[in-house]
Amino acid sequence: MDTLRQDVRYALRSLAKAPGFTAVVLLTLALGIGANTAIFSVVNAVLLRPLPYHQPEQMAVVRETYGEGLKGTVSGPNFVDWRTRNRSFEHLSAYRTRALTLLGEDDPEEVAAALVSSNFFQMLGLPPVVGRGFAPGEDEGEGSVAVISDGFWRTRFAADPGVLGRTVTLSGKAYSIVGVAPPGLDFPGGRQVWVPMELGVGRAAERSSHSYDVLGRLKPGVTLEQAAADVAGIARDLEREFPVSNSGRGVVLIPFTTDTLGAVRPALLLLSGAVVFVLLIACANVANLFL
Repeated sequence: MDTLRQDVRYALRSLAKAPGFTAVVLLTLALGIGANTAIFSVVNAVLLRPLPYHQPEQMAVVRETYGEGLKGTVSGPNFVDWRTRNRSFEHLSAYRTRALTLLGEDDPEEVAAALVSSNFFQMLGLPPVVGRGFAPGEDEGEGSVAVISDGFWRTRFAADPGVLGRTVTLSGKAYSIVGVAPPGLDFPGGRQVWVPMELGVGRAAERSSHSYDVLGRLKPGVTLEQAAADVAGIARDLEREFPVSNSGRGVVLIPFTTDTLGAVRPALLLLSGAVVFVLLIACANVANLFL
């Protein structure tokens, strides 16, 4: 222990005698360590930290296939048939993002909204913390209701616990607020308001109009492969029943985590390796300075 203290004192005296050299060493190490810390924070937030949903490993993205292996969004009627006929999903939900105009006492303001099926919040496993989600049938044009995000609740309504039942006018239509989403929930992609889609109305009733994303939660004990075989059989049935709109249309299931992180994972891992290499170079440079 005494030897260690002597070595530390000697090192400190040596550094104090050469402040310029000391500054170069500290700056070199700070740059290397700082870059590594910054990149690790990003990797930890994106790749290592679990997604903020209940059992995200049980969730799967469902897309229609067509042509030469192309994948795309889903028509409203096809979604309804998948939801009704499948035996593999605890919840199968559709959604579509839209920008709506908030009208009120202030100037009109654009808000990020999503049109969702009634079981959207059950599928995510994240029920509203105030009020309720959407009831069955409210995605069939039976209700003009809305769930707002925690941020929207705080900025527009000052976190008023009596917000339930109040009305927001979005793009000329009045919606009664029935719930407030949990803090941090803005899926998909920064949403402030969720309203029920109107299945069976307008273009949503057209089997040839493909405009919805579909996300499902598997039943306990059901594998992705079993669910894929299940919905593929439904897709074949629909192709026979509706040859004009569904000819050549299949279905594919993608794990939610893969679909969400797949595009950024390789780039982040490559960047992590590069930054570690930079730290090694910094350490080597410091070692050379001491020679």
